[in-house]
Amino acid sequence: MSESLDPRLNDVAAALSALAPRPAALDRDRLLFRAGRASAPRPWFWRLSAAASTIAAVVLAAILLVRPAPTPIERVVYVQVTPAPIPAPPMEVAVTPPAPLESEPQEPAYSWPSTPYTRLEDRLLRWGLDGLGEPSPAPAAPPETLKSLLQSL
Repeated sequence: MSESLDPRLNDVAAALSALAPRPAALDRDRLLFRAGRASAPRPWFWRLSAAASTIAAVVLAAILLVRPAPTPIERVVYVQVTPAPIPAPPMEVAVTPPAPLESEPQEPAYSWPSTPYTRLEDRLLRWGLDGLGEPSPAPAAPPETLKSLLQSL
């Protein structure tokens, strides 16, 4: 120890150096564990809501099981029977063939623009595929030979 100017301080320093430390009364790990548990939020809201929903489910199930069966309602319904109508004899329907393409009027009766496409569409909608008329014959093609087939590749 260094010598101090005041002799009274030397006596205090000597008395302090003679003291022996006491063993620690605090357990560091236990103290930190308890501090962590104390800082955590309490889950009381979720526990109460889970308990309330469980109680409600049990009460509703009990009400469903205990309720009496509904009483059947009996009604008398009068039905009047009418005689079945007599079917009319079948009528003969005259089918008119579609008009040829040449005899079709140039201007249609409707007001939107008349183009060859819309005339063809109108004819197809009215007469179906029969409105197209007979297909033109395909031009006669020369028969395919092995050599012509190979050259086309």
